[in-house]
Amino acid sequence: MRDVPSRVATWLVRRCAAGRVPLHAGQAGLGAEIGATRVSVNRALRGFERRGMIEIRAGEVVVLDPRALSRLAALPAPDQAS
Repeated sequence: MRDVPSRVATWLVRRCAAGRVPLHAGQAGLGAEIGATRVSVNRALRGFERRGMIEIRAGEVVVLDPRALSRLAALPAPDQAS
């Protein structure tokens, strides 16, 4: 099983086509989808934010650096996926 930051990065990369990812069910909902606690999800998101990859807003995450998130997720960048 992959670590929580990798799973959060994967979740974000798969949903960031428009650059914004709504968190309809909040961080707890994201955690439920990926099998992690809200605290672990928050820790991963805050780490990404400190590194300039995302910006956390009320009810959404703005992806600033999809390539960096893709590297963490071990996925092709959204603009390179075919």
